Amino acid sequence: MGRADLEPEQQWETMVGFYQDFMDSWPVAMKCMQELVTEIQLTEISKTLYPSTSLTSLGISAFNDYGDRRQRHNPMAYVKCDKLAENFHVSFQMGQGNTVKEADFPVLEDNKKMLDEINKWVIQAKS
Repeated sequence: MGRADLEPEQQWETMVGFYQDFMDSWPVAMKCMQELVTEIQLTEISKTLYPSTSLTSLGISAFNDYGDRRQRHNPMAYVKCDKLAENFHVSFQMGQGNTVKEADFPVLEDNKKMLDEINKWVIQAKS
């Protein structure tokens, strides 16, 4: 998911709706992801980075185009919510599937620390 014809802020708005739609079917599994994308939509990240999803994972990239995201030299982060462990697992990648490092962050009301780490990774690694 992610539409190449939309600006980042519009894509985050679409992503909030995407997870909200799944809340009816999988409320426990989707709640933390829906809350996270809603939080991101209110931050500076939503103005510069692009979302994508494979349902349970949220991709965050500086590249709008799917082909660009897959290239090995382009950084991105995948966020997955582990509701049982009450944490977000983040895979920091150089190109889709090439994990460079991983980290766990607690699911919080304010996920600023995790979002700062993701933003730093995606922006600095892109430079």
